[in-house]
Amino acid sequence: MKECQASDHVHDAPAVEIEVRGADPDAAKERVKANLATTDGVWIEDKKPMAQWARDVAEFRATKTIAAMRKAIDARGGLAP
Repeated sequence: MKECQASDHVHDAPAVEIEVRGADPDAAKERVKANLATTDGVWIEDKKPMAQWARDVAEFRATKTIAAMRKAIDARGGLAP
């Protein structure tokens, strides 16, 4: 991975860019060409680590969401019939 550049203030959340890249690995092609391949200081050009980070972020969010849903269901005493 290259050293991170300073923030370009285009995106505030690298996790969003990571998820976009996870869905479309070529999504940052134009930003790379314009030498703007950072998202708030996180280098986004390298496809392989970006794909892994995308999987990790998606799994983290899904796990937290499911846990919150289960907690809410349990607090209500289960699912409605």
